[in-house]
Amino acid sequence: MEKKQTYRETVEEYKRSYRYQKHVTVWLKVMGLETMLSDSGNNEKFSLMFQMANEVNSLVLHKRGIDGVHVTCISGCIVISSPYEVRGSFEKVLTVLFMLEQSFLRSGVLLKGALTVGDLYHEGQIVFGPALMEACRLESGCAVYPRCILTRETLQEILKDCRSEARRTAVQNLLRQDDDGFYFFDYLGRSLALLLAQSQEGEEPVEVFDELQELKWFLEDKLKETETAEYRIIMKYGWLRNYFNKVVLELEKQTQLDCRIFLVEKPE
Repeated sequence: MEKKQTYRETVEEYKRSYRYQKHVTVWLKVMGLETMLSDSGNNEKFSLMFQMANEVNSLVLHKRGIDGVHVTCISGCIVISSPYEVRGSFEKVLTVLFMLEQSFLRSGVLLKGALTVGDLYHEGQIVFGPALMEACRLESGCAVYPRCILTRETLQEILKDCRSEARRTAVQNLLRQDDDGFYFFDYLGRSLALLLAQSQEGEEPVEVFDELQELKWFLEDKLKETETAEYRIIMKYGWLRNYFNKVVLELEKQTQLDCRIFLVEKPE
């Protein structure tokens, strides 16, 4: 008769079979999540939360051609990770992050979060580890605005492991350094750069202008809506306005196009 395994033996076998791995990890949180979840009678907010969860689920199921990336949704928070040993893990995680930021922004939802490199266990819907805890700490205490931040130390670790100068440059071009010293993923700049690359040489980049106009209208509406809101909400959209205007001016300098008409003025 085969000896039945005890609970302690099962736990020990699990510990031998599974272990932490070094991961690139992102922890994202929907800004204004508490208000969305507490207002259970608001059908519009429920629909929005459902739409966001469905978007994350789509990434989990289909991966959209991105291998080696895990995505888990926990209420209105999202964990994205990829084992550090996977080639291009940093860029793959940022690709998924970009998809989510773009999709949510089009729905009028902003995300904040943090990216770390460290030990993590992430299989299916089970995720835990020091890298996640550090990302949560940074998101909660330092991200503040609609951005996904990483520290100088994390960036240096990623750059150190880049095997070529070309990849180091490519990684740095995906990021922007903020006034408080943190780096963050340049999602607005990335979006416009991709649209610009798709434009025909010598022709007016209509899709770029359309994107700028949509973002301008979105920001103007939000700035007007939040004129009498809490200070932290005013600061959130004020930061986004400043970021957007910087991207617009950089685009004008790069392309010699007249982009100043898209600048968002500070509310009086």
